[in-house]
Amino acid sequence: MVWSSARTIVAGDELSAGVSMRQTVPRADVLGGFLRTPLMERPDDAARPGPDTEPRVKRTAPIVTVLYITHPASLLHDPQVLSPDHPDHPERLAAIEAALADARLSSLQQLSAPAASEAELTLVHTDAHVAFIRDLCAGGGGEIDADTYVGEASYQAPLHAAGGACTLVQALLSGQATTGFCALRPAGHHAERDRAMGFCLFNNVSVAAELAIRTLGVRKVMIIDWDVHHGNGTAEIFRHRRDVLVANIHQSGLFPGTGAMADIGSGDGQGYTVNLRVPRGSGEDVWLSLIEHRSCPSDWNTNPSWSSSPPAMTPTKTIHWDSAGCAPHPSGR
Repeated sequence: MVWSSARTIVAGDELSAGVSMRQTVPRADVLGGFLRTPLMERPDDAARPGPDTEPRVKRTAPIVTVLYITHPASLLHDPQVLSPDHPDHPERLAAIEAALADARLSSLQQLSAPAASEAELTLVHTDAHVAFIRDLCAGGGGEIDADTYVGEASYQAPLHAAGGACTLVQALLSGQATTGFCALRPAGHHAERDRAMGFCLFNNVSVAAELAIRTLGVRKVMIIDWDVHHGNGTAEIFRHRRDVLVANIHQSGLFPGTGAMADIGSGDGQGYTVNLRVPRGSGEDVWLSLIEHRSCPSDWNTNPSWSSSPPAMTPTKTIHWDSAGCAPHPSGR
């Protein structure tokens, strides 16, 4: 995920076909290029507020231009152990690391993602769902559905993926960073409150959004999910909410079969779900135009406290990664 305190959200496009997440992608021989920059010392988990603590975000002058958050646990989750042709594999992150190493970005500061607590996960997931993933991994792993597999070492990966999202939101809202990038897996936007699917175990951006509202003094969140596939999990988690606007930009007719333009949310949240379907091959000009002109209902134009846009790492002919934009509003409105 990319998160930024600027009012610009960078979008990209991904192409795929079919009704399943499953596509065969060659394993990239790039592990040797994994970025070797020493990780910063892991922050004390006690310093990060949990769901039952008072907000402790203090705004400070930005000290980092780009905060890059990752964790080695992301490499331990490998569905190919159980499904050899599975397109979601650790080399996807290794490719990102290699590209960043080649770019030699002087403004990049690397941080190790802390693990989210189970109390934080249950802000948006049921106790039973968290226990199911934990126990399945502890028992050696297995197949959840035709697209989603876990191994014995898989449980730590989504904990750090969700924890990294929460930590980055805190850093941006406090002014400790102006832009952030989370290179963590597995992705999360297909994970529903009580169901893992589409490679996703826990819904990372939803955990971070709920934490921001409950503990960081944020009143409104806008989630812009741009991916070839509709982010059904995020949409369902916040379907009945007026304080979280979920806008999805996705290709029509693909997995998971949700995201119709007529779906605008339910109950109190009616009008706060926005689905924008685009044709195959749509590029940056289309995506950015939709974000600027179509993603917000008229009564949302008083800026949300922050906005984010995380797609899943959908497999294509090239390797893409989680990206998002995050815009904290100084007033906290």
